[in-house]
Amino acid sequence: MRLLALLAVAIPASALAAPDPLDPSDPYKPAPEPVPPADRSAPAPEPSPPAPRPHPIEQPPSPEPPASVAPTLASFRTGTTFEAGIGIGWIHYSASGISNTSDVGVAGPNLGVGHWISPRLAITGRIAGVTRSDSGIRVTNAVVVGAAQYWADDHFWLAGGLGLGLLVLTGSSFDSSQDNVTTGFGIDARVGYTFSQTHEHAFTVALELTPTLLSNRGESARYTGIGFTFGYQHL
Repeated sequence: MRLLALLAVAIPASALAAPDPLDPSDPYKPAPEPVPPADRSAPAPEPSPPAPRPHPIEQPPSPEPPASVAPTLASFRTGTTFEAGIGIGWIHYSASGISNTSDVGVAGPNLGVGHWISPRLAITGRIAGVTRSDSGIRVTNAVVVGAAQYWADDHFWLAGGLGLGLLVLTGSSFDSSQDNVTTGFGIDARVGYTFSQTHEHAFTVALELTPTLLSNRGESARYTGIGFTFGYQHL
């Protein structure tokens, strides 16, 4: 019993005499490791670059409106066309080695109507000729043809056609029992110049030849109308 009492007193005393591990005055406690000073000469770390901004969605460029093109004069040559002309002319006669040209007469009125099949080409039906009066007798050389008119540019054009040729004689020297109309093969040839033109109207000058080939009782004759005309054409 006495031994147990001594142990009970000795153990708490020895515990009180043990050094405090946290006591800095403990000579047996290891010193803390020194913290190295901050290196002030080292460069500061570079800031991280900012996050890239998202690219905007590129919109396709809006198409430019087509440039307006001024219409040309040729672009108005569409649909139906109508021609009329009048001027001065002569009738040239040749047969059996004889040739003669009349005095000045009247060319026209020459008329034509047709349709444009392209801005440069029109197909028309046409009547044209020359009339000359002398000593009470009137001689008319005329042709009725289907023709084509071709415009080389906005001013110069050519035309030609084939069809029926007519020689008509009228006057006091002829009575109703006589045949005063002779028919044959007719040709029409023209060259013209348009000196003024709008989108619907054209004013022209032209040289026109209208040969008529006749055959009577085995004899051949040719009457050719030669006309210089001033004309109008509705395009």
